[in-house]
Amino acid sequence: MRTSVAPVILCVVTALVACREDKLTRHAPRLDMTVYATGQAYDGFDDATLSIALGEVPVYATKWAIFQMSNPTQIPLKIGGVRFTASVGQRWQEAHWLSYEGVAATDRERPFSSPAAGKKLYDCNLEHRTCALAAPACPDDQVPAMVNGCDTACIDAKECITEVPAFGVYLLGIAYQPLEEGEHMLQAEVHSNAANAVNGAPMTLSVTATAVFNGAPDVEIHYNNYAGPMVEDCSGGACVIPAANAMSFGNIGLTAVGTAPLTIRNTALCQPFIGVDACTLCALTVDKDGAAFDLGIGFKPGTNDDGRFYFGSSTRVPFDILQRNLDCADAINPNRRAEGAVTIPVNFQAPDVEGEYHTTLVVESTDPDEPVIEIPVVAYSRNAPVAIARFREFDPLNPGAPYTDPTDIQPLRRVNFDGRQSYDPRDPTDPGLITSYTWTVVEYPIGTNPLDFQHQGVDTPLYSFWLPLAGHYVVALKVANTDGIESGDTVDSRVEFEVIPGSRIHIQLTWDDSTNDQDLHLMYLPQSSNVCEEPWDCYFANKEPVWLNTAPAGAGPNPRLDIDDTNGLGPENINIDAPVAASYRIAIHYWRGTQPTRNTVRVYLNGIQVAEYRRTLTDAQAWLVADIKWNDSGIGSIEPYAADVAGQVGAIIPFSTSDCSGFGL
Repeated sequence: MRTSVAPVILCVVTALVACREDKLTRHAPRLDMTVYATGQAYDGFDDATLSIALGEVPVYATKWAIFQMSNPTQIPLKIGGVRFTASVGQRWQEAHWLSYEGVAATDRERPFSSPAAGKKLYDCNLEHRTCALAAPACPDDQVPAMVNGCDTACIDAKECITEVPAFGVYLLGIAYQPLEEGEHMLQAEVHSNAANAVNGAPMTLSVTATAVFNGAPDVEIHYNNYAGPMVEDCSGGACVIPAANAMSFGNIGLTAVGTAPLTIRNTALCQPFIGVDACTLCALTVDKDGAAFDLGIGFKPGTNDDGRFYFGSSTRVPFDILQRNLDCADAINPNRRAEGAVTIPVNFQAPDVEGEYHTTLVVESTDPDEPVIEIPVVAYSRNAPVAIARFREFDPLNPGAPYTDPTDIQPLRRVNFDGRQSYDPRDPTDPGLITSYTWTVVEYPIGTNPLDFQHQGVDTPLYSFWLPLAGHYVVALKVANTDGIESGDTVDSRVEFEVIPGSRIHIQLTWDDSTNDQDLHLMYLPQSSNVCEEPWDCYFANKEPVWLNTAPAGAGPNPRLDIDDTNGLGPENINIDAPVAASYRIAIHYWRGTQPTRNTVRVYLNGIQVAEYRRTLTDAQAWLVADIKWNDSGIGSIEPYAADVAGQVGAIIPFSTSDCSGFGL
């Protein structure tokens, strides 16, 4: 009997191959890639081809295509870069990466939502890019790389290598921020030292998207008492603000430094879009415009050659200005909000001789209608008086006099200022040289009605006004001397401060029609969810209900409504100083009016603004806005009421004025 040796040989060969493959697996890293789909609103994806169809993406918004990179071996995996080989559409952003383990469980649907989340995977091989750029000459310890779109720079060579540790899992994200409508695509390569890369070839991936219009960013420039630009000042995309509306420093004392804040706002109010991070909708980007001055923000060439005008903070571009008061919280920044504005101090260094000085500021942005704005700037070097504005301090010699503690400035109170330290440099010890004072509230929260300020002493050294809303305020003082020379705009002539509610729950309602009557309601849900049911709804007919007998009306856990504004713009405010663990529902009722009215609701919990919601109501409607959920630890959160219309907050229900004679819902 003869025994065949073929199976034996086959077994030996198989064992050797298996051993070799095992050794290869043990001693060389492997890259496994799949599409990361957790919580992502893709139109479709395919793991086999590493392709993602993002679907519709609004222009001026951001949507991420995310891939998962795994190294299932005990050998660290080196990623040499992600290189874009073909693209259609503007602003495919450089790839970012982060450790999956470093993403909080609550953030895994939006792992790249925070500006601080993720690190760039630089493209350090420029010839693979579609941008036709010459690589810069770099020092020995640096290499050329793409750092922003088609810009190149020299970076540390170490930044070109990313290491996925043994058995590590990382996320690779590519953000798309379209600037124009249309069908767009990206093809990219992932270069690595993975053993499963066939002949060293990179893994390829692709992303497609359809850019659609859902609104656009809207730039607005603020300085002094000016807001613009005006339509008549713009032509062909360039806006030139006339000299009559110049940013003016006024008279700055010889050798002194004047400061004039420049605020750039994004006034867009774009609707939410399914699958897109709301904090990116209609974001305004300030960046260099090669078709204009290529500055982003800066001084027009030839207008500031002596350098007397300069910025008091960083103006590095690009930077984004998001829509205001969106909830952009994440694990890194739990209280982060989009403020809708950036303020940059512009400084003027006065020489030691009197004179008049000019420059032109340029702001370039992605606003489609006003991409380039030119702002004239003027300052006067004069032997001028100096305005000193301060909070009025407690006076132990006159303890009954009003004063303001800057650590405790709350809405619905007066705030007090003191300008008595202002002086004329001819004789700083002689207060008689200052002959006039002018106080101005130059900045206040959106929705504030200036008629509510109730100014006192506006032309005296001691001034105060009433604070109708929480938020950011700026007060400026201008003085004049016996020769009629006025002071200029300096750091000392302004007081900036935040008005922070002292109550742990503070709800604020304003609206945009001065003839209509809108009403704010807050229901105590453990007892009732019915609008106007007393005592469980705090509203105009039940301003200080007693929900709990542990404290008097309007105190402790019991709410209070301050004002029933029947024919104004608001505000109406409801406060709870010490809420108990429970749920509370916010509602708005259109009580009386003749036309649609846009309501704005702001919610502060523990002194921090956590939400701002807007919706338009008509007569005989109520808006169920959101629920505040307060826990035993004294921490509150807010949850919008279930939306009745996609992209809106809360639900609108029929609710006539007569329904409040009993109760509704």
